[in-house]
Amino acid sequence: MKTNAPSLCLIFLAVVCHAQSHLSQQERMKILSEHLPQSTNSVSLTTNMVFFLSSEKHGLFPENNFQSDEVIYYGLLGTSTNHVWYRHFPSGEFDFHLFDKSGNEVSKRKAGSALTVTPAKASKHDLMFWRTSHLNPYNVDNHGGEYHSLFRPDDIFIITNSGTYALVIQMRLCLIMTNGLPDLSAMVDARTVTEHNPDKFGVFTSPQLRVKVVKGDFPKPD
Repeated sequence: MKTNAPSLCLIFLAVVCHAQSHLSQQERMKILSEHLPQSTNSVSLTTNMVFFLSSEKHGLFPENNFQSDEVIYYGLLGTSTNHVWYRHFPSGEFDFHLFDKSGNEVSKRKAGSALTVTPAKASKHDLMFWRTSHLNPYNVDNHGGEYHSLFRPDDIFIITNSGTYALVIQMRLCLIMTNGLPDLSAMVDARTVTEHNPDKFGVFTSPQLRVKVVKGDFPKPD
């Protein structure tokens, strides 16, 4: 389920620039800052699972401000005592983009482009023989999640100027689906990620998560 927030923002930007051209630059930026998506430190993948970003210095709790030279971690956590089952793709689990204050996208390094290749829908064979295909089953609940290092922004993007940037990221998981949507009742049954229903898994894309990445010193509060 992909969000269409970026396209709505572009429409809003065009309307402001056309209809409000008499406004000063300061007034226009104030309007834009009040309507563009704000940073958030977590998003719901489904109603029973949360995706967030963090760092070691914050004890792997959700965080929305990062330095460009620190390692960003991602976490998955269930929202109930039920174990929620899913599979990770061997590669291509994330789609991410970095933008400067003017809304210009920052180019990715080769390593960054390689990480964002969209994974193909898993075949029945790969799902059945997940030990060799590396489509391993995982589960989380509200007592235990999983946490992994994601990347260091400086290693992934060509960030040449100091300043504050917006990192927009979405996660892709291999979930059991019904009518194109995650089957929440099936996701709490461990059998659905092993030998049962291998033909019902699809590529699920999370809503957007937006955090700040700072090159240089963090700006002082006003």
